[in-house]
Amino acid sequence: MNIRKATKKDLPKIVKVIENSFHRQYPAAGEFYSAELFADPNYATATGPYYSPQVFLKSIICELKNKFRQPFKFLIAEINKEIVGFIILEKRTKHFWIHNIMVKKEYQKKGVGKKLFNVATQNKKPIYLWVNAKNPALKFWKKLGFKEVLRESLMIKKI
Repeated sequence: MNIRKATKKDLPKIVKVIENSFHRQYPAAGEFYSAELFADPNYATATGPYYSPQVFLKSIICELKNKFRQPFKFLIAEINKEIVGFIILEKRTKHFWIHNIMVKKEYQKKGVGKKLFNVATQNKKPIYLWVNAKNPALKFWKKLGFKEVLRESLMIKKI
């Protein structure tokens, strides 16, 4: 497996990774709208900006173009010249944030995500990320040693 810096030429293949790895059965797949989804169950399917999984995916893909410059570190994993995963890390003042990590389904649970994480975060601490409580990747992050430090509560008062 080869880990290297992503380039704009890689973008079409990175899009394929996103389309392949996206968990469509996970309704709050994007923390972008998870709070609204919990407050209004119709938000993601009827009233929100991400009317469908396809629109949500498109929003992720549009944002990728901005991640090829500082303060982001954008790495890809290749196996036999096929891009099978990527990670995006951002440096903010004294700490680092993981924006995305995605691995094609057929390569998940085979060490690709862990290798991407280890290479991207070598000698970088502390490392933060937001993970929705319903995200299937929560177990992955806990295996890597992440600990929950904050739990948010969404509250509503019905009139």
